[in-house]
Amino acid sequence: MRQLAAGRRVLNTFAYTGAFSVAAALGAALQVTSVDVVEKMLEKARRNFRLAGIDPAGHHFARMEVLEFLRMATRRSWKFDAVVLDPPTFASFKAGSWSLKSDYPELLGLALPLLEPGGLLWVAANTESLPGGRFERIIREAFERAGREARTLAVSGLPPDYPTPVSRPEMRYLKVHLLEVLG
Repeated sequence: MRQLAAGRRVLNTFAYTGAFSVAAALGAALQVTSVDVVEKMLEKARRNFRLAGIDPAGHHFARMEVLEFLRMATRRSWKFDAVVLDPPTFASFKAGSWSLKSDYPELLGLALPLLEPGGLLWVAANTESLPGGRFERIIREAFERAGREARTLAVSGLPPDYPTPVSRPEMRYLKVHLLEVLG
């Protein structure tokens, strides 16, 4: 993210402690918006900005459920040049719950209209319960429903220091796609 953020307005959903947000800010993002439903996590994100030598006041922090934030951003016609979707596998909160397996299509459907043409979409799934082929199908179908095109810039997964047996493909649970939105 640090290498990709220069001059971009970046939205980091499910921001947690703000690792992607800090990386984007260090990479000269114009502005970073970090969204998480837990205020304590956003405080940690602000702290991580300060630890990295970045004034968090120059960026936005929204304590909201992510789908709610995306709906609000759509109503307000907000646009971003990069969106990070790195949700937890499952989470519960006052107003409901989140499940990667069932809610990812809606998440993508709400995020795609917020991306400017040429924008970057970082999508990740960190679970063995969603095989890589199914994850790719969810992404492809979301773009089709949104009437948008994209090209894949990179596909990744677990780093080399997390080796997995060839006989256990389910252990390669991390799936990451970096896409450029064309239109």
